[in-house]
Amino acid sequence: MLYLGSDGVTALAEVQALFQTGATGIHQVIHDPMVVFSVVGIVADVVDLRDEDVQNDLGTTEQELAGPWVRAQARHVKGKGPLPVTQVLGQAAYDTTLIAGLVYASARADGGTNLVVFPDRLSLNSANRIEVHSSKNLLSQRLP
Repeated sequence: MLYLGSDGVTALAEVQALFQTGATGIHQVIHDPMVVFSVVGIVADVVDLRDEDVQNDLGTTEQELAGPWVRAQARHVKGKGPLPVTQVLGQAAYDTTLIAGLVYASARADGGTNLVVFPDRLSLNSANRIEVHSSKNLLSQRLP
């Protein structure tokens, strides 16, 4: 998956949330490197989870979509609980093979929007593309 925020504040708020645990602040997490950069592009064949009609069709709510998932995932990994609802939804969307991504409201940045892209599904539409924005041409990367 490729996770995109509608703006820098949203993207950084989403990343910061991975390192926080309640009011106690930062906890240690070992993970692969994360890189933040600007992109431009077009992604068709997405499901907009901000749309109430879509939420109703899927049997979910804005509150459920914005709910905490880190602890639920940790319990699931230990075999002590179900996969978080948002991850079940993401897996179901991916499994359809007809969806290139999901648009959803940021739970971390007021008014922010996120887009999760399934890179291997960008070929669903010839207009789909995501390119790294680099005004000085320091990076030149494009999907697909």
